[in-house]
Amino acid sequence: MQDKETVSGILEMVGRLPSSTLGNPRYEVIIKDGHPLPTIYCTTPNASLGYSITKFEGKYVQAVVGLHYGKPSIETVKEIEPEYLCEITTEHTTGQSIGHCCTGGVVSDPTETIPDAVTAATEEEAIDKAWKLLCEAAHDLEPCRCGKFSGFDKYTFEKWCEGIAVTADKKGGIQ
Repeated sequence: MQDKETVSGILEMVGRLPSSTLGNPRYEVIIKDGHPLPTIYCTTPNASLGYSITKFEGKYVQAVVGLHYGKPSIETVKEIEPEYLCEITTEHTTGQSIGHCCTGGVVSDPTETIPDAVTAATEEEAIDKAWKLLCEAAHDLEPCRCGKFSGFDKYTFEKWCEGIAVTADKKGGIQ
C-alpha cells in the first residue's frame, strides 16, 4: 500500500462489495473525521479485515489508510476513545478576514464553511485536523466578483492565518 496515513473518526459502512476471487468479503467504509466530503475506503482483497470491519460500525476508530493499486483502501482499524473536542475559534486580529477594496475589506471567511468542532484522540491531532480543514476551505474560496481577487496566494493565506486561533478543549467524548 502506498501513501499510508493514519486517520481517526467514526467509521460508517457504505456497503458490501463483491467478494474477492477467493470468496473473501469486501466492504466500502467512510471515516467521519469532520471533513464535509469524507473519502470512501475499500477493504483490500483477501485481507482478514473484511471479516471484522463490520464490528467497528458507528465507533470512533483509528485506521491506517492509503492507496492500493491507486484506490483509497483501509489496511488496519482499531477502536479508540476520543479525548479531545477541538473547538475552532476565529478571532481576526485585523478585524477582517481578507483585505479587499470592493467588499469593505472582507472577501470571504473560510472558517464559516468548516465544522465548529472536530474529535480526535489527542490534542495535537485535533489541532492538526482543524488546520487541515481551514487550509482546504481557504483553497476552495471562490474568486471575488470584481475579478481583482482570484483566491488566496501563499502570502495572503499566511497573513490571514496569523489572526486565527485554534484551540483544543478536552471533553468526555463525542458530543
